Amino acid sequence: MIGTMSSVVAAITFATLATASMSIGFSGWLREHLSWLTRLLYVVAAVLIAWPAAATDTSIAVLGARVIGIVLFAGLLFKASIQTKPNTMKAEV
Repeated sequence: MIGTMSSVVAAITFATLATASMSIGFSGWLREHLSWLTRLLYVVAAVLIAWPAAATDTSIAVLGARVIGIVLFAGLLFKASIQTKPNTMKAEV
């Protein structure tokens, strides 16, 4: 890998987050079937996180896009984690 340790770690982190978000958006499944709007939001978050610039680019546009993408992705994951699905399994008596 070429670059400083911080730029390599930043690139790996952004790529991992973007890949996870894109995978959820394209598969349409995270604990349950996702609506089209939620899927679109995951894909938008992935595009914002993987904004085409160097991982260490500190311009306001790039940092803003990545922060918005990460916050959106984290918010969607949090929403998915607190939603509870009703128990469809019947307890045997």
